[in-house]
Amino acid sequence: MVAAAAIAANKKRQAKAKAKRDALRKQLENDKREAEGFFNEISTDDGKTIPSDKLADLLQRAIGDDHTVNDDGKNMVLNHLGKKQGSEPPHENLQLPKDDVVEAIGKYRYFLTHADKIERLFAEFDKNHNNILEKAELKKAMQAIEDREHSGTNARVVFGMETRVRVTDEDVDYIMELCDESGDGGIDRAEALPALARWDSLANIHVEQQKSCACAVS
Repeated sequence: MVAAAAIAANKKRQAKAKAKRDALRKQLENDKREAEGFFNEISTDDGKTIPSDKLADLLQRAIGDDHTVNDDGKNMVLNHLGKKQGSEPPHENLQLPKDDVVEAIGKYRYFLTHADKIERLFAEFDKNHNNILEKAELKKAMQAIEDREHSGTNARVVFGMETRVRVTDEDVDYIMELCDESGDGGIDRAEALPALARWDSLANIHVEQQKSCACAVS
């Protein structure tokens, strides 16, 4: 009976994980189509490029009216695109190709909508001010957010009892492997939000594993 219950619980976890992956994939596909549509509206050469001075307009359309693209956010995206062309700051008078711009929107749009939260995160945990969260800094940030956001009425619960999830070095290595797209050995601002989302999913898995262990013991 215990083995059957464990197998059923594992299948349920796998189904939920697949559903999350499928939902994320669909969201990213929708985001890409939307960004391409906005790009085509702004482009004056049949959707091939846009001038760099139109980037802020495109970014604002992509993130919607509930958020505002400030100069720091725009410059972060423009620096990313300018480097691809071998340009030097301030990256003026560039023609930005569609594929590069759509890719950049996919990378940065969720940073732009949560810029204040991410700036507070870096202000607190980027102790050496090198604009990335290195492994030790990321571990502290993940643990602090876990403790703050999952306590009291929002606590993670196993069989009616509040449980605390501890961030391990293996957890941090896993998050870094998934989210350090730039390969610089840390998590930059654009990578921070996906990293935190991945951690939340991983923490949920830890809780489910605790439940499974408790079931096996009982």
